[in-house]
Amino acid sequence: MIDSQILAIEGWTFRISQPSSNGNHPVIIMLHGLTGDENSMWIFARHLQSRYIIIAPRGIHPTSRGGYDWHNYQPGPVPQVNVFFPAVDAILSMLELLAKQPQFIGIDFTHLSLIGFSQGAALAYVFALRYPHRVNALAGLSGFLPDSAAPLLEGQPLNDKLVFVSHGIQDKVISIARAKQSIQRLQQAGAHVQYCEDDNGHQVSLKCINSMETYFGV
Repeated sequence: MIDSQILAIEGWTFRISQPSSNGNHPVIIMLHGLTGDENSMWIFARHLQSRYIIIAPRGIHPTSRGGYDWHNYQPGPVPQVNVFFPAVDAILSMLELLAKQPQFIGIDFTHLSLIGFSQGAALAYVFALRYPHRVNALAGLSGFLPDSAAPLLEGQPLNDKLVFVSHGIQDKVISIARAKQSIQRLQQAGAHVQYCEDDNGHQVSLKCINSMETYFGV
């Protein structure tokens, strides 16, 4: 296991690890779900750390339930796609900030892999649909594509991209029906979806974690 560190830079808090070996290692951004923080996604970093620079940022809004989120969550219907646009812009600003830090000089932050869980998966999908040229690989875990995303699907922005999706059959937070609807929309956007489904709730099973690691070449 490679050591990680917590960094605070200009209002952002991150958990970050870098491989000890030399080379131009690719970057993975891990985006947590509602009430998460920079540590919430680190279970998925276990086998990825030897190949990737991994950055897990803390969400941009504190929640009344503790932790953080990406769009000031309010109970109610599935959010519209536009509520994620400020978070997408914030992630872009974050990447520009990181690229200026001495310890990251020479690292390519213009081409990324994204792993998102739940609300973080929704953010990852929206980011990829708006800036597909910046996304090499995309994994949505127990997530959904927000409503009113049809304009973002036009022109098949994810054409020929392989997207990994996992979901639990017993998920009571985001239904399996919602997940499959999201897969159909990703396919409308041109994505080839690698799908892992298991008999679990709103979490990622070991089977699907292993499948995701294979997707990322581990």
